[in-house]
Amino acid sequence: MQIDLAALVGIIALAAAAPIVADLVPRTAPPLVVVEIVLGILAGPSALDLVHVTPLADLLSQFGLAFLFFLAGFELEPERVRGTPARLAVTTWFASLALAFAIAAGLEAAGVIVNWLFVGCALSTTALGTLTPICATRATWRASSAPSSWPRAPSASWDRSC
Repeated sequence: MQIDLAALVGIIALAAAAPIVADLVPRTAPPLVVVEIVLGILAGPSALDLVHVTPLADLLSQFGLAFLFFLAGFELEPERVRGTPARLAVTTWFASLALAFAIAAGLEAAGVIVNWLFVGCALSTTALGTLTPICATRATWRASSAPSSWPRAPSASWDRSC
């Protein structure tokens, strides 16, 4: 693999700038992962085209996504998943899975997609692995959080384990 030094330096600079940019936001700082994603979009080929897609950049993006999902697993608090939250998590996950498959089947019937099973799985699982560390960064699911937010963490954890 050929290493593009300019792309690597650009990615490192964006990673270093993300916490600084997050702290510059008045009132409440956004989650760091959100700032990193926004900076990546802005510097990437979709906006300013400062950092180009290279094999190294692609490898780093895949590693970053895997690491984000890995961190989501660390946010699980097993003692909070037992009992009612676990039952709610399983029920909600199956309901979201059924809804995703129904939407995907409708899209396939309309000729928009080719494979309802693949799209249904993607629709039901894509966002929660990303949202878990974001919400945990914002202390949404900590022990001090409101009881109304408790079922979200088990739902996301159940989703990641399936």
